[in-house]
Amino acid sequence: MNQINYFQKLIHQELIGLINSTHPKLTKILHHHLGWDGNQSNNNIFSFTENSNKIIYPFGSLFLATIEALNEKIESYIFAACSLELINSFIQIHEDVGQGKPLRDNRNSTWWKWGPGQAINAGDALHSLARIALLKQQNSNSNHENLIISMQYIDQNIFDLCSFSFQKANQPDLFSTSVDDFINNEILETCSLYKCSMELAGLLLPCKQLIKKQLEKSGESLGKAISINKHISELSQTEENVNQNNSDILNKKKNLPILFAIEMANKNDLDLIKKIYQKRMLDFSDLKTLNSIVEKLNIYNLCYDLTDKYYIKAKDISFLKSPDSVLFNLIDILIKSNKAM
Repeated sequence: MNQINYFQKLIHQELIGLINSTHPKLTKILHHHLGWDGNQSNNNIFSFTENSNKIIYPFGSLFLATIEALNEKIESYIFAACSLELINSFIQIHEDVGQGKPLRDNRNSTWWKWGPGQAINAGDALHSLARIALLKQQNSNSNHENLIISMQYIDQNIFDLCSFSFQKANQPDLFSTSVDDFINNEILETCSLYKCSMELAGLLLPCKQLIKKQLEKSGESLGKAISINKHISELSQTEENVNQNNSDILNKKKNLPILFAIEMANKNDLDLIKKIYQKRMLDFSDLKTLNSIVEKLNIYNLCYDLTDKYYIKAKDISFLKSPDSVLFNLIDILIKSNKAM
């Protein structure tokens, strides 16, 4: 795990400089969103351990692990890694405002603490900082043409994600959405930053098209596996861990095990699911009922089989021969850290 900790410390050190270059009041807001709260110089809190089971900077670390797998020096690509983490934070802040989420990582979300206007300002600032960070790559050994292509790629991904959020309001409701459509459209779109993190490494380096394609498919599969695990965790959470105002499933967001249940349930169970989803908001008793239906239909095992399928695809990278590579280890950790316990 030492190499992964090293990735995170390098990213953290550069992020401090980028974030602290903003207006002092804006810096305070950004510190809060990132969870620093005055401890930004304490690198030890960003170390991965088996107990914490969490990667603080997953996208930047995934990018650097891919760079290392391509036999390049990671130190030359820290700014690109920071760019990915800044993009993730920008997306998080705007998502919290759009969905009215009062909490982010067990603390008040930015909009809840400072209001939606300041939160949008903070999110836009992070977007700008992400571009600034990526442009700093031109001071390293990055090929200028590859950098321009990479910037276009990043911008296209952000545009696609924003377009998806806009179109989401017109997406079919829970009972009109097939499992396949949900996985190949909504899940794929919401986890696109994993694909982006791996593919960006292939774009910044002079890689063959076959390698770029493998990185794209690996990132897609990794994102799907992680997202499915999150959907399982959301449905199977305990009463102590449920937050009525912040839970996606209690707010009737689409959930993969529930979509499977809708396709597989008998008439009585399907009617019960429909009755539950007629409520304005669900509560934990509804969650228990849904869980009993999902367990009866053996849907959790079905979802875990899907996760395993995408896990195998995520590690289908022909140019990586060693099963002990840092990239493979990181893929294992990212999937494990999002799995229901």
